Amino acid sequence: MEEKLKDYIQTINQNQILASDVLKARPLSGGTASNVWLLSDSSQRQYVLKQNSQVNEEVTYLEVYKKSRYLPKVIFFDQRQQFYVYEYLPGIIQPFIADKQTMLLELATDLWSHAVLVPPSKWGWTISPTSSWTAFLLAEIADAKETNSSILPTDSDGFVFQLAQKQKGPAQAYLLHGDCGIHNLLQIDQQVVSVIDPEPLYGTRLFELVATFCSSPEQLTENTLKPAVELLIGTYDRQTVIEEVLIGLYLRIYRCYWHHPTDLSDYLIAWAAWFEKYQSSQKEKTFGMSHK
Repeated sequence: MEEKLKDYIQTINQNQILASDVLKARPLSGGTASNVWLLSDSSQRQYVLKQNSQVNEEVTYLEVYKKSRYLPKVIFFDQRQQFYVYEYLPGIIQPFIADKQTMLLELATDLWSHAVLVPPSKWGWTISPTSSWTAFLLAEIADAKETNSSILPTDSDGFVFQLAQKQKGPAQAYLLHGDCGIHNLLQIDQQVVSVIDPEPLYGTRLFELVATFCSSPEQLTENTLKPAVELLIGTYDRQTVIEEVLIGLYLRIYRCYWHHPTDLSDYLIAWAAWFEKYQSSQKEKTFGMSHK
């Protein structure tokens, strides 16, 4: 990889992409699929260089939303060598959100409310779309099933499959970040200031909102989520939200088991609480129908 990095820096310097030549580069954590470096030029300005197999998708997303205050600005994209350079954003990744309700409201206002619709029939990960929103959800749940079947109560898998089959989605999808979780939120003084590392998705805004809500184990209450749903969607369909959260928690529990096992007990408590909400809502529906 060091030889490739030299090639990348040579390309940047020869084409005078930055204000001055890159003098230093040090690796940053970029996950299993990406190589990421922090670059410093002769004027001590800093940039980030990222390389992976889906940078085309990432750059497209960042260019579509280049006016967002939360997203980094792309400075240079080398399609042949599959890397891009973007502005360095200050902040650090934290394991929790101090005020999740406010964070969700701000992202709903400044990021998701500006989401762009994509042509009909585009659903799922932009790098490998599926035929429908339901097909995407079922595939994600199927990936999680083997792990979750040993963690969650019996038949939780079948229950979540049924919920997903009900989630038909709108006629068109939005272009979304796709991985807007706590592990990609940069914070300063306990405030989210930037969102990095998109994994672009054609999907529903409520799915992305719920995924962000579920991405850390604290404050997983209905009161935390409701204001952002109302702001983003315009209404609050409680039954739909409960079902979306149960799907979101199911997918998050799978990832938590492998990457953040210490959080698992908190997620299981949240699962039980939201499942109880679902059962109560079903009883209310049945009771209401019996009195018509």
